[in-house]
Amino acid sequence: MKFEEKCDIRVGDTLKLSASLPDQTIKDIEIVSVRKCKPVYVRSDHNPPSSIEEAMKTVDDVEVKRPTFRLHGLPFVTDKTRQVVITSDKGEVWKFPYRTNKVFYIDEKRFFMLLESQHIPMLAVSAFLSKNAKHEYRMKMSDWPDVLNYFFTSDAELSDCEGITYQVRIEEKPGK
Repeated sequence: MKFEEKCDIRVGDTLKLSASLPDQTIKDIEIVSVRKCKPVYVRSDHNPPSSIEEAMKTVDDVEVKRPTFRLHGLPFVTDKTRQVVITSDKGEVWKFPYRTNKVFYIDEKRFFMLLESQHIPMLAVSAFLSKNAKHEYRMKMSDWPDVLNYFFTSDAELSDCEGITYQVRIEEKPGK
């Protein structure tokens, strides 16, 4: 969003957003902070290599402070009956516990965080995994590491910068 120098937006205001959300529904966002800063570039198709390279320079800085989760309404959730399963087009499979707000690593370039917003799971993924924007939420979160500021639906098909695709799904654990 672009706001001009002088605008009528105030803390506590609610804006209706409908542009490019994967489920095509109208979402409300509440303004929790207003500050002057440089504009945020929002991609229209996929991340250009230069922005991915720039974000990956901060790969060692993926810590998200606890107050940031509260600010964005992202609760800590653990569910021992479910798991996150990622399958690559090369046949590799990774299984991770259903635990929000924790970074899980496939390797040093490919990692993600499971989040829940209003009981709906979503993924924050590394810049390296963000080439396919088909299932991406067009948003950025403040006070969030740039390398992990790419948000997708929980059933997304991700594509990395090497052309490998990954299918993500949340499923019940066997025997539960």
